[in-house]
Amino acid sequence: MPPDTSHTPPMPRKALKLSRKVDECKPLMVGLASNVANEALGNIRTVRAVSTEEVEFQRYNDHAEAALRAGVNDAWGKDLHSSTF
Repeated sequence: MPPDTSHTPPMPRKALKLSRKVDECKPLMVGLASNVANEALGNIRTVRAVSTEEVEFQRYNDHAEAALRAGVNDAWGKDLHSSTF
């Protein structure tokens, strides 16, 4: 059962502003990862010819991990705020 947040005061303005910024950035980060994957797939012959599969995978992985970290940090921040009150 989810925690009762009916008595939780609103998030401080700074935290709310940061959370909104992270929420705005997450789709951009996922989009960057998707663009890297599409670029690699579109140029698959070139990627294969010069053996850069690992490089392309690492580029995608870096962007995907950044999006995941942003989402997790945002979720933890919201959870910590609601659990402290």
